[in-house]
Amino acid sequence: MKRAIEKSSAQVYRQLGLCLVVAVTFAGAKVRSQVSSQNDKLLPPPESILVPVHWPDITKLETDVREQLVSLQNSLAAAVKNPATSESNLSEAYGTMGELYQAYSLNSPARECYLNANSLAGKDFRWVYLLAKLDQQDGRIDEAIRLYRIANQLRPEYVAVPVNLGDIYLQLDRLDDAKRSFEAALKIEGGNAAAYYGLTLKRSNISKGHWHRRPTRSGSIIHWRWPIAVWETPRRQRTNWPDRARSVCEQQIR
Repeated sequence: MKRAIEKSSAQVYRQLGLCLVVAVTFAGAKVRSQVSSQNDKLLPPPESILVPVHWPDITKLETDVREQLVSLQNSLAAAVKNPATSESNLSEAYGTMGELYQAYSLNSPARECYLNANSLAGKDFRWVYLLAKLDQQDGRIDEAIRLYRIANQLRPEYVAVPVNLGDIYLQLDRLDDAKRSFEAALKIEGGNAAAYYGLTLKRSNISKGHWHRRPTRSGSIIHWRWPIAVWETPRRQRTNWPDRARSVCEQQIR
């Protein structure tokens, strides 16, 4: 009887021990799975001067868009993990990924990619300018101004840079700076409607938002509303739109 009890107890202990081993193994696997899942959500940088890229949630995007993003993410990851990848090629990979993210309004990972592309190729105008545009869009105004100034040094003939700076200065009520920026844009491209439009706002001491809210007055409604209509018309539908904008703006200035 005693031996039967001892044998039964030994079996119970063995079963308890087996259960404990299984539980520990399962817990360890779960932890490893969680760590792996966290690592899958970002791409660690290959150099200390770079930042990690956090993969965005793309589950709600269309299938073909998801496939396009995943394909480019895999290409970027392969370039990052390959020690033979040159800095110029790595910069291009980061920048291209950033452009695609920005195209689908995935601004946070787009900025991370642009930061890395710019860090690797500081004299490449594209990444400086696109980063400035993104910062302007997201409200990082001081950083946008700094980057636009760098972009202007890299490509002083690129008219969009002084135009964007002028828009920022208007928002900040820095009217003299806005005037200089728009005039600089017109020196580059004499028929630039956005620059004429900006100068009109500057000389009227009002912002773009005020144009939309300004009371309608008989006989002057066209002068107040036309610049907005010209600027918001799709480019392919514009006919002589720089001349139209210039004409309207000159009427308003007078």
